[in-house]
Amino acid sequence: MAEAFAKIRDAAKLGKDVVPYAPRHTWAAWFYAQAKDFRRLVDLGGWNKSDTANRYCKVAQKNLGNRLLQHGWDFREDVGGPVVYGELVTVRK
Repeated sequence: MAEAFAKIRDAAKLGKDVVPYAPRHTWAAWFYAQAKDFRRLVDLGGWNKSDTANRYCKVAQKNLGNRLLQHGWDFREDVGGPVVYGELVTVRK
């Protein structure tokens, strides 16, 4: 696993400080910032216990969900219509 991750990290030109759990923490925080669906976060993240998922999901800025959409990251279950780059949208809870 370490060797495979190192190859991917190097191909993405990320620093050696990026370790396997860093993308997992980022995904959990980003997902929750948009979806606000902790149950789905636990299921998709593959955690057996919700308290484990809770450690991965960090508190984020209130506008993170919209900022992610502006850059093409959309974790919402019901995505609705297309989002224009830079457009401010409402993230439903």
